[in-house]
Amino acid sequence: MREERPDLTLLTAVPFETALARRLGLRRIAPAPVPAYAGYVGNVLVALCQTGIRAKRLGDIERSPFLAPELGLVSLGLAGGLAPGLRGGAAIVPAGVADGAGRIPVHSFLRAAFAAAGVVVPSDLIAASDRLIATPEDKRALRDATGADAVDMESGVIGRWAAAHGIAFAVVRAVSDPATAVLPPGIAGGPRAGPHRALPRVLLLAIRALAARRALARVVRAGCARLAALPAE
Repeated sequence: MREERPDLTLLTAVPFETALARRLGLRRIAPAPVPAYAGYVGNVLVALCQTGIRAKRLGDIERSPFLAPELGLVSLGLAGGLAPGLRGGAAIVPAGVADGAGRIPVHSFLRAAFAAAGVVVPSDLIAASDRLIATPEDKRALRDATGADAVDMESGVIGRWAAAHGIAFAVVRAVSDPATAVLPPGIAGGPRAGPHRALPRVLLLAIRALAARRALARVVRAGCARLAALPAE
């Protein structure tokens, strides 16, 4: 399948998130500067590109039709929970992104389409971070500072890029680690704990992440169905 201008482009960070392509029925595009997939989700032509942690490979596809979608860009993937009641596996479609420079609003039409999915938990704001927020104490501090319900490392970068290029933007995320969870030390970048001590946390994180990925697939399908049926602004 060759590169062509999609209706919607989903941007993921890591292979675990990119595996959503298979759930959505998308096919691999090769050669491409980054791992890329495309196909129809309902009647919407969707591209999915893995642009890395903090979207550091966004520039690799800057001139690709993938970054000139008809409807917009979606920052898609896992998030850390900050709001106390936000469970692992919960899907959110926030109204904006809080980064160090202020608040980045999302496109209301895109947000409405994805937020209409029955599995989505209401959310106003997601925080952008340049590092993993690994402990309940750090999550509480970020929640107090920003008022955000969740945090990720890509939506701020993608949102600023989209705003600079006049492209509609939305965020669809699902919680892999709730506010009370501690990320395993190896994942959080600290010294690795002994395997027997770390295993329960790793298994619990994996279970929540799988539930989150299933929720993301449902939200994308429901959102694409809405986008195909509703008139654009």
